[in-house]
Parts: sequence; C-alpha cells; structure tokens
Amino acid sequence: VLCVSAAPVISAQEVWTTITYDDFESGMGNFAIATGARDAERVQSSFAHQGSFCFRIRDNSGEDSSVFHDTWHTVSDYIDLRVTFWYYANSMENGEDFFLEYQAQPTGNWQVVQQYVAGTDFANDQHILSSVVLSAIGVFDTSGEAKIRFRCDASHNNDSCLLYTSDAADELL
Repeated sequence: VLCVSAAPVISAQEVWTTITYDDFESGMGNFAIATGARDAERVQSSFAHQGSFCFRIRDNSGEDSSVFHDTWHTVSDYIDLRVTFWYYANSMENGEDFFLEYQAQPTGNWQVVQQYVAGTDFANDQHILSSVVLSAIGVFDTSGEAKIRFRCDASHNNDSCLLYTSDAADELL
C-alpha cells in the first residue's frame, strides 16, 4: 500500500529517495496488521491496481481496520516525507472515510495526515492516485523515527477500501 523514499537536499533541486517500497505480490513487505484483526488483510483481488495482491481494510474497528509499518523508519535527516499510493474504494457510502496517519517515536500517538471521504474526495469503483507531503516544519515530528498507517472508518464489513503499493512510495527529501 505504501512506499517510502528518502533523499538529502544536495542542491536547490529536489531529490527524493525511496525508504521502503511494497507491492504485496510476495507477502506483507514492510507492513503488518494487528494480531487477530478480521477487518484488514492481504488479498488476491481483481481490484489490485497492478499485479494480483493488495491490502483490504474495512469496517470501523480502529487498529483492527488498519495496515501499518511494522518497524520504525528513520526520518530525522530529511526535510519532508511524501506518501504516494493507489487506492480503490468499494461499497463505501457517502460520508464514510479512511485515513492516512503518522506516528512519531517516542510519542506513540497516531496523527491524522489526510482524511479521504466518500462522496467528497472519491467515488467508488475507480483507482485513485494520492500523494501527500508531510513537512518537518509543520505539526509532524520528524526528529527521529516514524511509521505510516492506513485506517478505514466505514460502517459495515462489506464497505472496504483497497490500498495498493504497486505504484506508491514513501519518500523523504
């Protein structure tokens, strides 16, 4: 569902470097789901943007409706973090949403980076590319290590958001 890139500033020109990249074709990659979670899973699906596998998150079960980095990634040497990913929503009613979230170590609190609302930010049954930049100058603590999480907040188990990393990246500048 997600790629990470990292790059120091060499000149006035932006240079992004990939930290992690996952397409989920051969497994979980850098992501995990909560032990026992029933509302998040790696699935083989015709909805995948590229390849055959993706993560499906559904319902509104908090951490059990999420996928997240399974280890901390160093972000302290960079200016910005860019998260780029493809997603596909299926059967989400207007007003239902999902979130891109950020967690800095050692605080442990997840912060909402971007909220995606059905009927406002996206429509069902189409692949959508999203790219979000988190600035170190802003409210996100980039002084150490961090994780990224995708969390669904739909009303039913049949409402799902499929996330893909086949064309996605987390990058640092």
